[in-house]
Amino acid sequence: MKSIQIIALIIVLIFSHTVHSQTEVIVRDLETWSSVSASKKFESNAKLELEQSLRLYDNTSKVDQYFTNLSLELPVFKFASITGGLRYIRDRDKDDGEYENHLRFNADLNFKHEYERFTFKYRLRLQTKNELGYSRDEGDYLRNATRVKVGVNYNIRNWKFDPEIAGEIFRESGKYMLSSFNKYRLTLSTKYKINKLMDLKAFYRFERELGVSYPLSTNIVGFNLTFNL
Repeated sequence: MKSIQIIALIIVLIFSHTVHSQTEVIVRDLETWSSVSASKKFESNAKLELEQSLRLYDNTSKVDQYFTNLSLELPVFKFASITGGLRYIRDRDKDDGEYENHLRFNADLNFKHEYERFTFKYRLRLQTKNELGYSRDEGDYLRNATRVKVGVNYNIRNWKFDPEIAGEIFRESGKYMLSSFNKYRLTLSTKYKINKLMDLKAFYRFERELGVSYPLSTNIVGFNLTFNL
C-alpha cells in the first residue's frame, strides 16, 4: 500500500507541474504519436526491432513527421545493455510545408535494477542527425544531442496495466549553435499484453523547450502496437 501511495504522489506531482507550466507559457500544442513495431528477441537476449511511426502536430491536425526506425539491443551484463539505432525521417518544414529527408543515428547505454515491485531504468543516449541532399557548402551540418532518461515501473499485483513514469532531458549541440539544454520530457505510460504476440502501449507526455523566450509546451498522447515475433 505504501508503494502505491508513492506512485500516486509522483503522478500527481507530474500533472500538477504540467498544469502549472502551462499557465506560464504562451505557445502550446497538442500532438499524437502513433507507431507499429515488430520485435524479435533471440536466445542471446539480443533484441532487433523495426518501427514505423507517424506524428501529428498543430492540435493533431497536420503531419509533423513520419519515420522508420531500426534498432538492435545487445546485453552486456544482467543489469546493462547497449543499443544502436538508425532512423530515416520525413520531416515537415513548418514554414513552407515541404518534407525534408533526415537520417539519425543513436547509441544508448541502458541500466536497470529492481527493488521489491519497482523496476528502475536509466538510459544515456548519444545521437546525431543530418539532413540528406545538402552539402556543407549549402549550410548542412550535423545536429548532435545528449539525452539522459530516468524511469520507474511499478508492478501491481493482479493488475494488467502497470504504471511507468519517466523524465528525460536533452542537451543539443552543433556547428552553429551553443551547446545547451534545450528541452525536457515527462511521461506517464502503461503497457497491456493483448496476447502472446501483441503488446499495446499507451502514454501521455509533456514536453517543454528550454532556453528560449517563448518556450513551446506540448501535450502528447501516444500509442504503440508491438508484434513479438
